[in-house]
Amino acid sequence: MKLDPSTLPSPSVRPADAPARAKALNRAADFEALLQRRQAGERRSLQHDLLRLGEAGSVEPSLFSSARALELLEHVREHVVPALDTDPQTRALADAVIGQEIEWRQLLDGYRHEEGA
Repeated sequence: MKLDPSTLPSPSVRPADAPARAKALNRAADFEALLQRRQAGERRSLQHDLLRLGEAGSVEPSLFSSARALELLEHVREHVVPALDTDPQTRALADAVIGQEIEWRQLLDGYRHEEGA
């Protein structure tokens, strides 16, 4: 099959959607570049955070003591649970669960003191 050269489109004639395609390709390339910069920034930020964790001075052990945990549970029970935007039944359940956790922690502390004595 032979093609007539006069029927072939000239190289200077482009499809009507060529500018839209070029614009879409440019947008895609810009988006990819933006994502790569953002990911590089996040990696740097995470590395910075890890370095800061390594540089941290001694952590106050009392932050992790059972007394501190009991203080936090009591605070949640007294201030957070009553302010929950939910039905009374759910608040009562949350209060009961936190109350039970407080009791268990107090029992565990009692056992620890007996073991240490």
